[in-house]
Amino acid sequence: VLLLGSKVFSQNYNFGKVSKEELSEKVYPTDSSANAAILYRSERTYFEFTEDKGFFVKTEVHERIKLYNKDGFNWATKSINIYRSGSSKEKITGLKAYTYNLDGKKVVKTKLNKSEVFSENASDYLIREKFTMPNLKPGSVIEYKYTKSSPFKRDIDRFRFQEKIPIKKVALNFKSPEYYVYKAHRRGWVLYDIKKETRDRTVNYTYKSIGRKSFNSYGNSLNTNKGQYKFKEHTYSIDLSNVAAVKEEAYSGNLDNYMASVKFELERTDFKNGNIKNYARTWEEVSKSIYKSSNFGEQLKLNKYFKDDINKLIEGVSDPMKKVALIYAFVKQKMNWNKYNTYASNKGLKKAYKDGVGNVGDINLLLTAILQYAQINANPILISTKNNGIPLFPNINGFNYVIAGVEGPNGVLLLDASDAYGAPNVLKQSLLNWKGRIIRKEGSSAWVDLFPPKPSLYNAMANVEISDEGTLIGKINSRSTNHYARSTRIELSKTTQDDRVKLIENDYDDIEISELELKNTDNYNKPLAISYAFENFDAVEELAGKLYLSPLIHFTSKDNPFKSEERKYPVDFSFPRDNRYIINISIPDGYKIETLPKSVNLSLPNNLGKFRYNISQTNNMVRLSSQIIINQSLILANHYSALKEFYMTMIAKQAEKIVLTKI
Repeated sequence: VLLLGSKVFSQNYNFGKVSKEELSEKVYPTDSSANAAILYRSERTYFEFTEDKGFFVKTEVHERIKLYNKDGFNWATKSINIYRSGSSKEKITGLKAYTYNLDGKKVVKTKLNKSEVFSENASDYLIREKFTMPNLKPGSVIEYKYTKSSPFKRDIDRFRFQEKIPIKKVALNFKSPEYYVYKAHRRGWVLYDIKKETRDRTVNYTYKSIGRKSFNSYGNSLNTNKGQYKFKEHTYSIDLSNVAAVKEEAYSGNLDNYMASVKFELERTDFKNGNIKNYARTWEEVSKSIYKSSNFGEQLKLNKYFKDDINKLIEGVSDPMKKVALIYAFVKQKMNWNKYNTYASNKGLKKAYKDGVGNVGDINLLLTAILQYAQINANPILISTKNNGIPLFPNINGFNYVIAGVEGPNGVLLLDASDAYGAPNVLKQSLLNWKGRIIRKEGSSAWVDLFPPKPSLYNAMANVEISDEGTLIGKINSRSTNHYARSTRIELSKTTQDDRVKLIENDYDDIEISELELKNTDNYNKPLAISYAFENFDAVEELAGKLYLSPLIHFTSKDNPFKSEERKYPVDFSFPRDNRYIINISIPDGYKIETLPKSVNLSLPNNLGKFRYNISQTNNMVRLSSQIIINQSLILANHYSALKEFYMTMIAKQAEKIVLTKI
């Protein structure tokens, strides 16, 4: 039954049975802001058996989605993951997809053609089959189904009950033979029950045997026979209705980490013959297994192909950290990333070194191998990127990236030579995902914090005055470090000198800049320095003979990024930050200060952050010193209310004006 005055109609979730009522619906009944909604999602996973393959996994997927407006059209593009390993590969069959629209009172459906489905190699182990539904219009309903066959019984796809759009009806049915024992790992805050049943099942299969061709001819031939396999089957069922969307807010990070889902992990196999094999692993076992593989740890043992180059590079250098800096810069300069993310080498480090190109595994395992050759205590660190999520349990596929780590008395130095804009301990934000796993040569491993130990700094000093025309003019000198500097350097690299002026002007309202100077744009080991002169046309407001202006000039925050009443997932700032402003404002001749904002100091609980705002007058000069500090990369949801109030108070203070009146 649909709520909020909608017509009552019987919902038919069978494939192809899209109703006129579904097509006529203008908004989702319980969330009018939704651009789209999943009307029905079903996944049915079970095991099949053949004589030649044994047991393999089949998953039937069916999904129906309502698109309320054009902003929901992105839900009409689908990507299906197909995993492969060696000669083993998953297979997609039976893909059918239609777009449904109303033409007057008639339901018109448009079929997705096979030519509109294409594949791309996402990595050495992953293929993505993609398609975009045809004939999309506001109000369309799309529907598709397919079956995936997989030889990988240890890696059952995660089933999701929650998305960024609401879900009206969702159903999971997972069946496993008694020989395969699974454990369910839950994620998210939506409460649900897993219904478990056990029943007898019989599987019919065919097999070949040697026999006579016929009564009249001799010689052996292959005959087709029928067989049966009887076993007990465990069924896990989950049914949910009206699951609210997870709303994307400021500093969300990867929302997929917090959406309700379940993942089935293979714990053990027991074929009732006394041979029980345990598959549930520890992270230590996973790490050792990866390290021993031929395209990972074995690659680190080889060094003949780079010895001569590295000997010349570090000749006469005894300081270990200078060696690290030289080797890191050398690998960054020599190797080009081919845009593939993986923790393993593809064709071997020797070939990657010769070609000067490779995936993330090639480049950072090469960096590690060279550092080890130079007698540096370096080892690979396995990472799961934000898009890959946080691994729920120990498994090899939980990681999809690798960097190099240099262990020293002050902690672990993190190095990613595949990132052209990277620097020591300055990783791409997509890598700042909780922790990585460092694996050492002797077999031990440990978790390593990926969040930056030091804040990214932004310092700005401004000297400003009010011109005779009533505009604010002045000169600004700024310095930024770490992630602030990295992101700015990336933006600057895409622009010409003229575009760089526009880039800075676009960051602020109603200013024109000139005399732009940049320093250390290509030296990532030093702060990025930017200076410019500016004129702001709307910074000073004249009213009844008085002048009003913000002491923070154009550095004020306009809106509170935290708008919702509550938040159930963490605030992901990615990195700690420290913004400092020193602004000197000359009072124009003939004016005096009537009102000056008061100084204030605010603090978040548990030293999570601070806001300092100190303002004073000396003769004809107003001096403001302000600082905004966020000390943690990740702030948990239980501190959300305090963080929201902190920003609200800070923004209100930044909006306060200096009032000047004529003498």
